[in-house]
Amino acid sequence: MFRALSVVAGINLALVIMYCLIICLILTRYWEFHHSACEKLYPCHKKEEARYGGPNTNYTNYLTTWMFDIYCLSFFPSVMQSQLSDLPQTMLKMEYAAVPLAQTADDLVKRLLTLELASHSEKLKLKTEQLIAKVWRDEADRSSTEVKVAILTSKIRNYQEHLHKHNKDKANKRWMLMHLRVTHYDAFEHVCQQLGITYTFPPEYYRHATRRWLAKKALCIKVFKEVQKQKLEQRKKIKQTPPPKLAEPAKTAATGTQ
Repeated sequence: MFRALSVVAGINLALVIMYCLIICLILTRYWEFHHSACEKLYPCHKKEEARYGGPNTNYTNYLTTWMFDIYCLSFFPSVMQSQLSDLPQTMLKMEYAAVPLAQTADDLVKRLLTLELASHSEKLKLKTEQLIAKVWRDEADRSSTEVKVAILTSKIRNYQEHLHKHNKDKANKRWMLMHLRVTHYDAFEHVCQQLGITYTFPPEYYRHATRRWLAKKALCIKVFKEVQKQKLEQRKKIKQTPPPKLAEPAKTAATGTQ
């Protein structure tokens, strides 16, 4: 009896080991196939490999790197080339480009004035000015059609990058629809019809709906409906009751003297 149980346990153990080896082989092939793709798309995983001592130091680091590759491929969207990527980090901000003292400043001060520590809005402003400089008629041109197209191009590309990264953000879509509705209503209707979207007006005020406020609102609506129902019944009663008859005036027979 015990010998038969030991044989069955040995067979089960051998099957489990075989299944584990097959799974490890499949995972290894999967990692080798996707590691190159993740390396091209997400160079940030090199930092993870360096932190753990390289990709193939031991089995633990190997498994950690593989899990990080799966995380990159699963949860990060595809990389989109930004329009701000061609701006060098050593370039001065737009406000300090014409200041001669900024060229001879200290390295630390110069670093504060460059795009390395600049915000996204400052970089976008500089990129917009570069696009305007390519098509303007003169340096003071800000109202020509070419300049307006350049400004809109910069904004559209910025919105495209933002919505590609945050695909559930509806605020920028709403603002663009609002602007299009005010400036060109025919184009606004055409866009809504072709894309199958509807523009809803924003609420008059924003208020956090607490349970107390919801209960109070429901009670007010209930009382209002009850009062309207009572008023309707009173109006029906008034219509059904006939108007009172007015007393006829006493007829006084005129007596004539003959």
